[in-house]
This record gives sequence, structure tokens and C-alpha cells, in this order.
Amino acid sequence: MTTLEEKLDSMKIESKDLKFHSKNFSMISIPPSDLSNIEYNDPGYISHVLSKLTVHPVNSDKFLESIAEYSNIKEYPTCNNLETQIIGFNSTHVYEMSFMVFNSKTNLNDIPNNDIASILNIEGEEIKGQCLIYKSYISNEDYNMRLDNIEINDIGELLLVRKQPQMVIYEDGDWREEKIPDIENYKKKFFGDDYIKEVEINYMSYTLKILYITSSYGEEALPEIIEGKIEGIIIYSIYGSMIDNFTIAELNKIRHLKSKKIESIDEDLLKTKKDDLGRDIVNTKYRLLNFMYRKNL
Repeated sequence: MTTLEEKLDSMKIESKDLKFHSKNFSMISIPPSDLSNIEYNDPGYISHVLSKLTVHPVNSDKFLESIAEYSNIKEYPTCNNLETQIIGFNSTHVYEMSFMVFNSKTNLNDIPNNDIASILNIEGEEIKGQCLIYKSYISNEDYNMRLDNIEINDIGELLLVRKQPQMVIYEDGDWREEKIPDIENYKKKFFGDDYIKEVEINYMSYTLKILYITSSYGEEALPEIIEGKIEGIIIYSIYGSMIDNFTIAELNKIRHLKSKKIESIDEDLLKTKKDDLGRDIVNTKYRLLNFMYRKNL
């Protein structure tokens, strides 16, 4: 029988992952879960999901032991690895989820589904068994990244973004931000029967969808990206399979760089870099945009 220690040793946990800025932080465990009895649009959906999560304090000296304990990996003898993927981020933090990968001989029908983990996963994978979530602070000004304390409300914010992502709106000569749960219904109400033009741009690690209508009565509202007079605009950001938050501040930085004819990220920023503790820096779109913006003020 494989011992727990042998199982941990066989996992792809590199030494760089065992260096810590803080002695104490926390992680969240998500047990196997079934969401088939609650509708996604139910007002109590997020509260129901959050009630299933547990926060665990972690000491860096016991990190591997904490992974073993809170993942319940010893209950899954055919698990041969924990895979870690980014499930979300904001301007200061990145969220990662570790979930189980089973060997080819495993009958996956015998492994309970984890519906909560599956909805958090942005790659559309079906997650089985127990999983863990970590939160890391990532600096937008230097090469500092560190594991941080995570709270249940952090996951609530991630889920809220999935349900009501923030978009940037231009109407009647003014820009505003608005949380929009259903872009298809919203654009019908916003644009009415007018012909909607669409453009998608990939810029500074952002993928932006821009919906707009032109009019001789409009203004040159976004000349750095779209020529001509525009009456109304909806802009949203796409990350993986989801719509992500987007702000006027981000748009203004993109417009500034576009006005200076800067079309690509400096190659040096895209090279793999380590923080002062030896971990790979995660290049979020916020970080890359802020670096490029400050450099070209």
C-alpha cells in the first residue's frame, strides 16, 4: 500500500512552492458537492455555495502536511497528482485551485463530483473529490508575490463577478461602470433596434469585446480604437470562458498607451521572473498593464 508520505513525494510540488514570505496564512477546502438542487439564478445561490467552504489556518512549516490533511488525499488512493490552476484575480491578488488528477485505471464514476469546484474552474473541467484554494498577493510595482490569508468572502466576490461582471458603458456623452448579469438582454435594451457593431481587441493581455452604435449625432468617444462618431458603447473583458470585471481606470490606461502607438508588451516583462523568494511571478493583465502604463507616462 502506498503511504501518505510516498504519495506526497510523487506529486509535482516543487521546492519553489515551499518558500514563504509569511509564516502564517490560510487556505480553503471545498468538499465534494452537488448543486443540482439549486438554480444558478436563485438569490440564495452564492450563500448556499459559501456555506460549504471551510477556511484552514496554515503554518508554513507544516505546508505539505496541511495539503495532505485538508485535501483528504488519503481517501483517494488512485489520485496521483494535484493540478493547480488560476481561477480568478483582481488588481492585487490571484486565486489558485488545486484539484485531484486520477490515474487511468480509476473509475471516475466512483469519485464524487465537486460541482462548486467545477463552476470555479475557468477551463470547463469537471472536478472530482476535494480541492483546495489559495490566495496570493501580487505586486503591480515590483516582483513581489506571496501567499496571503483567504476568506470565504473572497470566493463570494469571485462568484459575484461570474454572475454580475462589471462593464464600461458610454451613453449621452458620459462614461460609467455597471454590473451586468445578462449581456444579451442588456444590449437589446441599451441599443434598441439600432444596428450594433462589434469589435474584439487583444491588447496588453486583455481580450475586450466592444459593442457600439454609430451616429452623426454622436461623438468621437473612443478615437484610439474606433474611428467615427459613436452614440453608445458597451465594453467588457473576457478571461478564459468567463466575462471578467473591467473598469474605466483600465480603459483609460489602454487609451493612453494606444495614443502613444504602443501595441505590444515589452518582451522583458513576459520573460519568466522570480520574486525575492524564488517563485515564478504570475503576470496578470493588471500587472502588465500597470507596468507598461507607468513606463510610458
